[in-house]
Amino acid sequence: MSWFTSSELLGIQGLPATDRGIRKLAKTKQWLYRKREGSRAFEYHIDCLPDVARDAVQTRMARQLLAQSAGADLTAVRSNFVKADAGSQKSKELIGLYRNCPALMDNRLRELTDDQKKIADARMMLVREVLRLMQEPVNGGLSMNRKQAVTHVALESRAGTLPQQVQKAADVANARKGSTRTGVGVSSLQRWFSDYDLAKTPGEKLAILAPGQVRPKKVEQYPWMGRFLQYWRNPNQPSVTMAYEAFAEDWRDEYAGNELMLAQLPLIDTVRYALNKIPKAERMRGRVAGSAWQSLMPFVRRDWSVIPVNGVWIGDGHGMKLEVLHPDTGKPFRPEITLIIDGRSRVVMGWSLAMSESQIAVGDAIRHAISNTDAG
Repeated sequence: MSWFTSSELLGIQGLPATDRGIRKLAKTKQWLYRKREGSRAFEYHIDCLPDVARDAVQTRMARQLLAQSAGADLTAVRSNFVKADAGSQKSKELIGLYRNCPALMDNRLRELTDDQKKIADARMMLVREVLRLMQEPVNGGLSMNRKQAVTHVALESRAGTLPQQVQKAADVANARKGSTRTGVGVSSLQRWFSDYDLAKTPGEKLAILAPGQVRPKKVEQYPWMGRFLQYWRNPNQPSVTMAYEAFAEDWRDEYAGNELMLAQLPLIDTVRYALNKIPKAERMRGRVAGSAWQSLMPFVRRDWSVIPVNGVWIGDGHGMKLEVLHPDTGKPFRPEITLIIDGRSRVVMGWSLAMSESQIAVGDAIRHAISNTDAG
């Protein structure tokens, strides 16, 4: 299921908490929508949702599927997968989505890495080789049909007997690591050919043939992290193992008898992996205090409220963001301005303008500041 109404999206992390809020967000962000069949409600495509919300929806769908299929007949489930042409149907839906919502394809193309583009180019080269065999007669006879051409290119790529440039493309098109893996399979090349034929523009071909990229999961996407931190953020500084044992024990006690929630209990290795994604200063919050906590901060925030007015002055020089004619040479240059600021009130007490940064420029700014203080 790829389409959801605003009421079905209620309670999803990363989205407004009301129907009206979701509809307003959808209008602002120009989500792809359609009218639900047999209803007056509008439904929105899952790919238009923010990343956090999309992951939450997919997680909820997976849980519902697990609950529904817990007692299902495995043979029936397997037969359903055999009947469905998942790859072809998914490609058609994706192409249709790109055509209805061009911003999604633009975003997809911007996010492609150089490696993904190289793999897509290699796959297109293999498809063009198949098309060449389908169009040109072989040994003075008839040209190959699609199945014969795909099978020929795939088998030749496995044997390493394709022309050098095409063989190199076959090795790149795999998108798999390992020196022993050469060539491509018949089914893979058949799928790439179908996708290439389905796409019409160069952008669509690149977007559909580029492989997916595994993105690291963000800390916010671990639903149990906030609860684990309650056991981790302890002044006694428990180890990950100790904090996890207390966290897991309470989890099992609370969800005793609920097989679905018990299955959501993360492994300790997953907890360690997710915990390392949190910045060190935030990870140590609640475990250390005082100077130990301050030492982890990227900068020291001073409390100027305890200092009297004119108790501390701050001076600095800057090259002005403009150019003027030099009085001696007549050429454009940037003069130096030096400011003296009161630390408590942030008032500019004095300033000076000079040809360049120098002791005289700083001294003149301080003189000006002192003269203003005396005048006050």
